[in-house]
Amino acid sequence: MLQYLVILLDDTSVAYCHADNPLTERNLMPLDTLRKAILFGMKENLMIQYVLPEYELPEEYYVVMETIDNVKICGAQTARLRNLADEPSASHVADVLVYDHVPEKIETQNIVIRLPFEELIGKKYDIAMLLGAQGTTSAKKRINIVVTDVEKFIDKQIDDYKKALSEWAKVIAVGYKAALGNECFPNAADEPSASHGGGSDTIAVGIETRKSGTRQIADEPSASQVPQVNILTDRLQLDKMHNCDAGVNNITVAPNGHFYLCPAFYYDERMGINNRLNHHKPQHDYSVGDIDAGLQIPNQQLLKLDHAPLCRICDAYHCKRCVWLNQRLTWDANTPSHQQCVLAHLERNASRELQMMLFEAPEDGCVANTADEPSASRVIPNEIKEITYLDPFDVREEF
Repeated sequence: MLQYLVILLDDTSVAYCHADNPLTERNLMPLDTLRKAILFGMKENLMIQYVLPEYELPEEYYVVMETIDNVKICGAQTARLRNLADEPSASHVADVLVYDHVPEKIETQNIVIRLPFEELIGKKYDIAMLLGAQGTTSAKKRINIVVTDVEKFIDKQIDDYKKALSEWAKVIAVGYKAALGNECFPNAADEPSASHGGGSDTIAVGIETRKSGTRQIADEPSASQVPQVNILTDRLQLDKMHNCDAGVNNITVAPNGHFYLCPAFYYDERMGINNRLNHHKPQHDYSVGDIDAGLQIPNQQLLKLDHAPLCRICDAYHCKRCVWLNQRLTWDANTPSHQQCVLAHLERNASRELQMMLFEAPEDGCVANTADEPSASRVIPNEIKEITYLDPFDVREEF
């Protein structure tokens, strides 16, 4: 069921997920198309998410954009040009800032850091410092880390990613423990398990921002300044798959008024890259309907989790299952590549490591979940089990 409408305002709108935006010529969505997109969102009761370009939009666009509740995603350069972080007008406030480097500080509540894998590893200590610095702030922050060249990842880099994830997990654990002081972590019997989306709200494809919801460790007032990190803390709160879901949970409308599963498919169409998903259409056409005729996704069930034999029983619940990467690397929109699976399971295992650190017995002898029954064994909510594989395909017969 659709919940989100991503409105790509210009061909040069900022890239915020795995796919880079190769388009360099401005092509602003006509105001009439923008109005129609907003009306579609209203009729379908969808959350609107605007993706802005790196230049100042005409003021009349902001007037139209603010006719409906929305989230704005823009590049850090846009924020610098317009000083969005300090702009008093609600129509000029960025909800998500996208960086192509590791910033020295976080200037808004939600950020995306997009880096190639080797650069991400090379900046692991900078990221650790950023996480540690946020532990001293009063406002909750969320950091989404996105690898922009997943297709180049090789197994020889597994240890590098393990070490980086472990480093970041330790910083997060120290932050939580420092914030909670001598308090024990919540009793599983008293703290309801986080459900799908219970502690976060999906923004665009794979980007999330915090909202109030089910009470969780991350929502404890004394730990409110500790940052969330998508690849480490999300898995702690999930008990079912929470993926990209492009074409199922969200859809994109491009400047030309056509619908696409996500912005990446629009980029591919504009670049003339072959469409591997639908051989009944012109070679480079990735659109799945338009704002006038409506949404027309062929064989939509083939995008859904219940049609993915391994994914539907996998417990790397935070995995993006990026539809665009899937079709690019496996030629099947619903089948992740080896690279995606390995990266997601390394993150899952690092989340388990973080969970173990968070729920280990404090030095004062207080053990989580035993305040009322000292003899009771420790119970970890949403406990992440130990596994011996990184790609479910390698153990498919056991599954």
